[in-house]
Amino acid sequence: MSIKTQSNNVNGVSLYEVFDESWTCSKPLVILIHGFSGQKDEMLPWGTMFAESGYYTLLIDAYGHGERNTTGDLPTPLEAVLKTTDEINGLIEYYTKNKIIDSKRIGLAGGSMGGWITLNYITRRDRKVKAAASMLATPYWTEILGNPVAISLLQEKKPTYTNEIIDAELKLAEQIQPARSFGSLRDFPLLNINGGADVFVPTESLKQLIEYARSLYQDKSLIKMSIHPDTSHVFTSEMIQEVIQWFDLHL
Repeated sequence: MSIKTQSNNVNGVSLYEVFDESWTCSKPLVILIHGFSGQKDEMLPWGTMFAESGYYTLLIDAYGHGERNTTGDLPTPLEAVLKTTDEINGLIEYYTKNKIIDSKRIGLAGGSMGGWITLNYITRRDRKVKAAASMLATPYWTEILGNPVAISLLQEKKPTYTNEIIDAELKLAEQIQPARSFGSLRDFPLLNINGGADVFVPTESLKQLIEYARSLYQDKSLIKMSIHPDTSHVFTSEMIQEVIQWFDLHL
């Protein structure tokens, strides 16, 4: 096994490609997205785990993050989520021209803000992925933007995130949050991983939404919520391994 990591920039999106140079047959593609104020470099251990499991992996910088942060100030959470969501299909179209990638086996996963992006993308009619996994996130964006503990953390990372801007984002989130479209998933393979000790992301309403969505699935096993009881708002190798196992089943 010879895992290689190389940089690329596709349609203005800075990213790492992580893959095994010895591969001779087509492999599934997985796109991984970090959280707010993060960057692709933080996901390198994830990328290695995925590549070692047989996935051609893209670690991308979300809009306004990492190499794409040219001003020193982060975008607002919703701005980063919406603009990154719009970029995913362009990345897929670019990489599925590569003969080593199986265009019918594409997965999307993200954590925290990356989970917002994942959940937002899969409720779109033009999604091009076969399965997805969200970690430490909820499709109820208003529960984050209305949470004083979460807002305090966001303002630490983005001091220009004023209460006025937050109020405007909260109003927009009420209109467009993916929880409103969860009923459209119907047999789309989705894994939701959350921490039982996460003070930033409530899980009770998400549990209820998952049960509602599951009631619309013919194959109930295709939508799953996994709670890691003692885990706070942090990523763990156990979460990543669970996502890999999910994609092993559904890609």
